[in-house]
Amino acid sequence: MSATVLREEYDNHPAVAANSSKVEEKFAKEEWKAYHIHYLRFVFQFIPGLVINPIQWVFDKGKGRICIDCSNGPDDLGSINTYIPKPKQDKSSEQCPPIHYQFAFKRLLRQVLRMRITKPTSPILVHADNIEAAFQRVLYHPDVAVAFACVYSDYLIVPVGQVFGSRNAPSFYCVLANLREVLATCRVDVPLEQLHALVRKCTIAIDTSTPLCTVPADSRHPPLSVTKLVRMYNASYVDDNAVAAFAEHIKQAINHSVMSAFEVFGHGDNRRGDCLQDKKWEPEVTETFLFLGFCINTHNMTVSWPLYKREDLHSQLVDILKLHPRCVSPCEMAKIVGIVRSASEIAPWGNFLSFNLQNALTQAAKNAFSDKRSWWTCSRIYLLRVAVATIHQLLETLLAPEDSPLWSRPIALYLDRDYTHSAYSDAGYGGLGGWSANFSFLWRLTRDTLVEAGFEMREIKISSNDPALPDGFLHINPLEYLGALINLWICIKCVILLGPINGGYILALLIDNTTAVSWMSTASRTKILFHRD
Repeated sequence: MSATVLREEYDNHPAVAANSSKVEEKFAKEEWKAYHIHYLRFVFQFIPGLVINPIQWVFDKGKGRICIDCSNGPDDLGSINTYIPKPKQDKSSEQCPPIHYQFAFKRLLRQVLRMRITKPTSPILVHADNIEAAFQRVLYHPDVAVAFACVYSDYLIVPVGQVFGSRNAPSFYCVLANLREVLATCRVDVPLEQLHALVRKCTIAIDTSTPLCTVPADSRHPPLSVTKLVRMYNASYVDDNAVAAFAEHIKQAINHSVMSAFEVFGHGDNRRGDCLQDKKWEPEVTETFLFLGFCINTHNMTVSWPLYKREDLHSQLVDILKLHPRCVSPCEMAKIVGIVRSASEIAPWGNFLSFNLQNALTQAAKNAFSDKRSWWTCSRIYLLRVAVATIHQLLETLLAPEDSPLWSRPIALYLDRDYTHSAYSDAGYGGLGGWSANFSFLWRLTRDTLVEAGFEMREIKISSNDPALPDGFLHINPLEYLGALINLWICIKCVILLGPINGGYILALLIDNTTAVSWMSTASRTKILFHRD
C-alpha cells in the first residue's frame, strides 16, 4: 500500500504534464471507444490489490500516444510487467501465451513466393487492413483489471479493455488474431451482391504491360498442395492483417477475412463501432502494397524500403549535420539506428551501415551515461568522425529512385533458398585464397604478393604463419572481406561466360570469419589500398 500511495503522489511521467492539452485531447477522443471504470481519485485507498501505473506520453509516427507504463515507477518495488512472464512456446503457460506475429512478414512473403511457383501466370493480389482500437477489444477479468490502473486529473481509471503497455497484451490479442486467421479459412463463398460493403468498395488493378516474374521451386519452397491452394491465407502482425489470393478470388478472400474479423473483434452499432472502420479502409487492390512499413510487389516479386521513409530519414540526418556542435540525445540515437536496422531487414546496404553507425554512437554514448531519468532525452552524444562519415554515406543513397536495388530485394533472395552454386574463401596473415567446385576455379595470393600490391601486412613467424607482433598493420577481418570480394568477382565473370540458366543463379559465398558483427565493424572502418593494375 505504501507503493500505491507513492505512485498516486508521483502522478504520471513528466511528458504527460508537458503535453497536458494533447494528452487530454487524446483521452477525450479515445474514451468513447474504451472500456474504463472511473472513480474519484481518493477511492484508490479502498481497492485491494490495486496497482497504479504511470502514464507515459510517447510520439509515434508524428502523433502522440497514451502508453500505460507497466514497466517503471517512482519506486524500486518492481512493476506489473516484472511479474508477467515473457511469451514462451510452452503451451501450458496461460499467463502469457506464445506469440507468432513476429514471423508474419516472412510468412506472407513465403506464401506469395509459393503461390507464384504454383501458378506462375496468375497475378497475385494482397489487401492489408487494420483493426480499430485493437488491444482495447480484449477484455480483462475485473480481478486482473485492478493491476493496470492509472490516475489522471481527478480520476482513478481501472481499464476493462487491455492497456497499451502491458507485457501480455500482444499475447492475448494474438490469440484472437490467430482465431481470425483460422475462421477465414473455414468460410464459404457468397454471391457478389452479398459481399460486405467494405469489400464492394474495392477496385482491382492488374499490370498487364510486363510479364510476371517467375521463380523456380526448391526444397524449402515447394508448390502449394491442392488443399492449401484453395484455402484463404491471412497473415496478422498485431492489428495489421494481410490477405493474399489470386486475382480471380481476391474479393471473396477479403470478404472471408472481414467477416471473420467482425466475429472475433466486434461488429454492430455499439458506441465503439466496427473493428474495421471505413476511414482506415484501403479500397484499391493492386499487385503493389504496403505491409509493416515495406512495399511488396507481387508482379516483380520484390520487397523494398519505400522512398517516403528514406526521405524522412534523409531530412532527420541533414538536420543533425547542421547542428553545432554535432550531437544527439540517446533517444534520437536509438531512433536513427532503429530505422536503419529496420530497413536492413531487406537491404544489405542498410545492414552494413547500421552496424557501423551503431558502433560509433555506442562508443560515444559511454561518455554520456547517467543514472538520471532525464538521461534518455536530455544527455548529449557527440558524433565521432566515423559516425559523421557513415551518415554522409547514408545521405548519398537515401534519395535513390523508388525501385533502387540499394533499398530493395527480390523476394526469392530475401527468404532462405537452396543455392545453385557455392564458393569458399579463407584468409590468414600468410595469404588468402578461394575455390569453387561448381565454377571450377582455384586461386591463392601469398603474403609477399599482397605486400607488393601495397597492403600493410603484419610480420609473421615462419614456423606458424601467426603474426610476430600482436598489434599494428592490417586486421585479419578486412582480409576475409577481400577474399570474399575476389571470389564474388570471379563468380560474376563465370556467370557471364556460362550464360543464363533456368531459374537463375543463387550463389552462396562461404567465408571462415569471426563473428559477423566484428567482421563488419572492423572491415567497414579499415582503409585498404587498391592498385588499378
